[in-house]
Amino acid sequence: IENNPDAAAREQIVFLLSRFDSPQAKAHLIALAQDDPSSKIRSKAMFWLGQGDEVTAEDIELIAQIVNDDTDPKVRENGVFALAQIEGRNGVDRLISLAHTHQDPKVRENALFWLAQGDEITAGDIEAILGIINEDTDPKVREHGVFALSQIEGRRGAEALINIGRNHPDPNVREKTLFWLAQTEGVTAGDIRAIVEIIDSDSESKVREQGVFALSQVEGRLGADALIALARTHSNPLVREKALFWLAQGDEVTA
Repeated sequence: IENNPDAAAREQIVFLLSRFDSPQAKAHLIALAQDDPSSKIRSKAMFWLGQGDEVTAEDIELIAQIVNDDTDPKVRENGVFALAQIEGRNGVDRLISLAHTHQDPKVRENALFWLAQGDEITAGDIEAILGIINEDTDPKVREHGVFALSQIEGRRGAEALINIGRNHPDPNVREKTLFWLAQTEGVTAGDIRAIVEIIDSDSESKVREQGVFALSQVEGRLGADALIALARTHSNPLVREKALFWLAQGDEVTA
């Protein structure tokens, strides 16, 4: 592969190496991921390293190290994806570490995105994501953290979102939180009450407006009934206006 000038042929060789279940083939993939002069070949090698059946702790450390050291965005992106494909806690722990500490905000974003797609999320992971949302200075990273929480099955993600919607100091984060809370599966009456409470108490008009929109995205009567109550009784005329507007766009309008 080192002496083949044909780019397509070199990519095919990388793929063929990934099909061999042997230490020698893996060693070649590792060498390509680390040292090949072509960023495309390094990227492909990173991708296939994460697809193997026998990914070791040493392999995971190596992939994470390449994500830290390589300057090419695509190589780093495929490295994060490779970590996300690895079963068990080792890959998840590395994604959390990258989301916390990598100098490139795009890597932190991707780590959060893929973390949200996994099945190994624990209460500790949720606390780590909350920490990133609270501490990271990049708006897109915080937004990806909110999205990650919205993808967690069960009540844990929704409860974390409610906490952020009530307490985060950045109104943009609170706004995104309300949007994603309404997109979660199994929105409950308690979630609706929390959104209404945030609409009542938040001082930012765009947060209140996003809360009204979020209610309009909830299927069934829960969202429609909350909008009707806001349209009838809320003290803020803009909230009443938005509630009427979104109520008219829904499928739950009754006499």
